[in-house]
Amino acid sequence: MEVGESNERQCIRLAPSKVRELLKCSVCLDFMNSSIYQCRNGHPLCSRCKRVVNVCPNCREEIGHIRCLALEKMADLLQPHCKYEESGCPEIIIPNSAKLTHEGTCNFRPYNCPWSEWGCSVTGDISRLISHLTYHHLEKIINLPEFDFRFLITNIGEDQKGPWMVKVFKCYGEYFCLQGVAYSNRSPPVYMAFLRFMGNPADVGNYGYKLEIEWDRMKFTFEGTPISVRQASVENDEALIWMKIMKPCFGGRTMSQELGVRGRIWKKSAV
Repeated sequence: MEVGESNERQCIRLAPSKVRELLKCSVCLDFMNSSIYQCRNGHPLCSRCKRVVNVCPNCREEIGHIRCLALEKMADLLQPHCKYEESGCPEIIIPNSAKLTHEGTCNFRPYNCPWSEWGCSVTGDISRLISHLTYHHLEKIINLPEFDFRFLITNIGEDQKGPWMVKVFKCYGEYFCLQGVAYSNRSPPVYMAFLRFMGNPADVGNYGYKLEIEWDRMKFTFEGTPISVRQASVENDEALIWMKIMKPCFGGRTMSQELGVRGRIWKKSAV
């Protein structure tokens, strides 16, 4: 009897996690918390996937407009956890309708690769991104807060924009990514350089950096705060920007030009 009672208590204790598994959409594997649909064989899917999928991925039956009211009631009874719970998010979101809003800004959601603007779709936590940058993009980790690089900048041609620099630093126990982008679709073409902080966005204000660009006896400088790796676009006041200067050579072709990039990263003193 005691063994039976113990097993029953264990089943009751494990029930919420098992029910959450039942509430995973068959298509996107996300937690279903609003209108839940099913195929004729009972395989569930969320309302978002219902709008884009016509055939059940499990049995290939056509998906009609059959609601799964039992699972909808279960979802209402459960406390909805953030889908990034396994990554460390402790949030229980009430009401259910706030779940998508929270997950869109959750600090535990995966980061995009710094090369995402140019086709790389890899996402993950910082440790995965660092490993990815090292082995896939062949970036070397620079363990110093000061830097001095030389580059040969060439005409990008018909591309609207493209990277000319990605450098990864580790200092003060954090990772940073120095990026350079060229925009050839502007007249005249424009270069941009900026520093991303690869960590908790709440900590980005704890660091500062200075950039100095030397090019054909000209010098451009910028000093500011890094932007978060989560930030998709870069504003003009968040980066060093300068015009591209073209040097003709024999035959009317554009000559490559050497560009010097130096600077340093620092941690701001606590007030």
